Amino acid sequence: MKVDLKLLLYRAIMLFPITTLFSYYFNILNKLLFAVSFLALIYVGYRKIKKSNILLVLLLIIVYVYTLLKTGAMPYNVNELFYFPFMILYLTYITECMDGLQQYLIKDQKYIKLIMNIWTILVLVSFAFPSSYTVEWGGARYFGSFCKSVWRLAPTCVFIMTLSIVGINIFKNKKAFLYSIVPFLAILSGGSRTYVVVALCLVLVGWYCVINSNKKFILTCIPFLLIVFLVLINSSIIDKFTATSYSDSSYFDLWGTITSGRSIFWAADIESFINSPFLTKLLGQGFNSIYDINYRAFGGRVWAHNDFIQCLISHGLLGLTLYLIVMFKAFKSLKKYKVNWFIYFLTIIIWLFNAMFNMFYTYFCSILSFPILILGLTAIRKKTMEKQYRQHFCIQNT
Repeated sequence: MKVDLKLLLYRAIMLFPITTLFSYYFNILNKLLFAVSFLALIYVGYRKIKKSNILLVLLLIIVYVYTLLKTGAMPYNVNELFYFPFMILYLTYITECMDGLQQYLIKDQKYIKLIMNIWTILVLVSFAFPSSYTVEWGGARYFGSFCKSVWRLAPTCVFIMTLSIVGINIFKNKKAFLYSIVPFLAILSGGSRTYVVVALCLVLVGWYCVINSNKKFILTCIPFLLIVFLVLINSSIIDKFTATSYSDSSYFDLWGTITSGRSIFWAADIESFINSPFLTKLLGQGFNSIYDINYRAFGGRVWAHNDFIQCLISHGLLGLTLYLIVMFKAFKSLKKYKVNWFIYFLTIIIWLFNAMFNMFYTYFCSILSFPILILGLTAIRKKTMEKQYRQHFCIQNT
């Protein structure tokens, strides 16, 4: 029996929002699913490598091998071995095969809707369980569902909200917008300020896709945003803002408190990069260096909470260049179809805000969903172009 590895890859990708929900209890599921996805990606996308990608893959190998040698030991976070290469290879392959991905989405609508329904039911049910909440930041309760962490839950929410946009634009079902409600409420209840901004942008993008008219969107935005504001001020995110506001008793200075320590270890990270030798600047300091720098500056072995700084320290200028190249290729698709400037801007914020203040490429659901989001948004312009063509054709033939 011949296995369709491309279909296997796409279907495995769609399962991540569900398996991530149970990663606290059964992390092996995520690891197995990732192994299947990565091997399928390599075989489908790079068994016969395109000439245009040869240089990119060679540079990735050079950067990756140097990072391993520079680390010289097992990474503190073993997952670090896979985050960066997967992101480069996945985004490169998917953004070059948008048509194939769209055909899959259209053919596999029932499977995708099933994933969205299962995720929504599971998260809705989990709101009722006390074990879905943790007490943090100022003693308030924050929602983490079955995975017990907003940092694992929120990327799955982003994925489901992305699929709701796919439902609106590709499946031609405006009711699919309703699938954004539960993930949006889950993020508001989780206490992540970064993901609240990302979720709000996704809700606005989804709403625009439903309206598909600049004038109607502007007119409906005021009551729509008012509803969002009322939900926002009655959610757990307000507790997070209160807990991270500066006072005389705060442990850090003003900016250190507001940024939850980011401004402190970012300064140390940048100083380390500036003072490093040329070859280290070019190819990085290894996987563990960022954690050691932040431990000395901040007292905790945390990653940079910033894609660009993490890439600079771990993989150097060359690694950061590879990162920016694949992101440029992804956004190029939106530019090609001349997507509305407002939607284009919001899509940049969805990526950039996450990349700047939390991290994008270290969360699989964020990486997996992003090219799917771009594909869903190009469908807006495709519909407009098709409509204009039909009108022009009718005029020419009257």
